[in-house]
Amino acid sequence: REGSRSLLSADLGELGLDCVVLGGRHDYQEYEIGNTTFVYPGALCGLTYGDWDERFLVFANLDDEVKNIDPRVWDAPPIVEAKFEVASEAVADESSLAAHLAEKFSGVAMARVTLTGTAPYPFDLDVVPQHLPEGAPLFDLIDDTDLSDVMAGSTMQQRFVAQIREKMDGADTATKRKLRHALRIGVARFRELEVSDAA
Repeated sequence: REGSRSLLSADLGELGLDCVVLGGRHDYQEYEIGNTTFVYPGALCGLTYGDWDERFLVFANLDDEVKNIDPRVWDAPPIVEAKFEVASEAVADESSLAAHLAEKFSGVAMARVTLTGTAPYPFDLDVVPQHLPEGAPLFDLIDDTDLSDVMAGSTMQQRFVAQIREKMDGADTATKRKLRHALRIGVARFRELEVSDAA
């Protein structure tokens, strides 16, 4: 806090130290009190998801004659924003979506990914993290596929999807596979009806 910074700095300045590195600020700052250099290297603490501010490694070269403070940017934005075309990646379900995402964004800490394209059926994005392997990135998934609005409102298609998903909850693997197949067929049929209605 501003009020405590001056008191802390004054106290530390009386110790005769060459350099003091402090935390609690998001941007790099450097100032001197007496012969002591105070450095805030920057921090991510307190930032909201997706926000970013640079952090620095601070190299201090100290000897009797000269004091050199060298801040160097050492990290990259912790979140990557990208679009993911589900059709081109041949994504079949939530499990394969998780596998494709984990592979594509390997080495990334956090990723905000917008799903686009033609989906085989409306993905349940709450289920995807359950299928991610250990060490996978933290994902913020946004559904912008052609079926992204299916679960909104109370259309016949929405009720159909909701009923199938309800049956899938707690079902064994074989039953889930059959229900997922039924869901794909149903969604494809609704698409055909939309095309014929438009014509």
